[in-house]
Amino acid sequence: MNPSVCNTLGNILGVQCMKENEKYLGSPLIIGKSKVKAFEDIQLAFERRLGNWQGINLHEVGRTTMVKVVLNIVPMYQISTFKIPNTLIKKLDTLQRKFWLGYKSNRGLNLIGWHNLSISKDLGGLEFRDLEMLNHALLTKIPWRIFQNSDHLITRILKAKYFKKEEFLHIEGEINNSSWTWKGIKLGLSILQQHYSMEVNNGKGTKIWVDRWIIGLDIKVEPLHPSHLQYVFVSELILPDYNTWNMPLLNTFF
Repeated sequence: MNPSVCNTLGNILGVQCMKENEKYLGSPLIIGKSKVKAFEDIQLAFERRLGNWQGINLHEVGRTTMVKVVLNIVPMYQISTFKIPNTLIKKLDTLQRKFWLGYKSNRGLNLIGWHNLSISKDLGGLEFRDLEMLNHALLTKIPWRIFQNSDHLITRILKAKYFKKEEFLHIEGEINNSSWTWKGIKLGLSILQQHYSMEVNNGKGTKIWVDRWIIGLDIKVEPLHPSHLQYVFVSELILPDYNTWNMPLLNTFF
């Protein structure tokens, strides 16, 4: 909305318009076209903290501690709620790398790639956090909470907007004109869809052809014949009186 129009309406209604640069706990309340600009405060926070330290004046252990305990913690709230642009992630990695190597300019000898320093110590790394992977991991927790708490307000709001007729765990494809928040949730959901596995129990809540319920099978089960689709839940493959698998039916399906 045009700022002048917003101010006019604000004066009439007695409310204050939200500004584009307003933030909550360091996260932008309004995300415009430039996602890097929206999250540039993370980079500024990195630079402010590094401005008080000289990598060349710290020994390796001190620089390692600085990166792990200070720099890796700075963007924690933002990366747990939004997908951070890859361009910004690369800039943050560059700042960390230059500080740890002990030089300020882009000149310097990199004896080992930064990604190799992010692996475990057992494999020869220093266990620095991979910010992109950390971002993805934290975003995956959001759809898991949504899936587990279908009655929560945020779940009802998202369902009304993005998946009215679909089950959340089985959403496929992209939605046009979706918010940046939803894009982050969708990224976490795609990761969740690839790696989750349903615990069958009585099978009444597990769908044969949609859910991932067979351990070791990385793809969805496909029916051999269209008539098999009349069976929906795994409970239909179990003999209720004996609580055992219906082997003739399983042999027919698989």
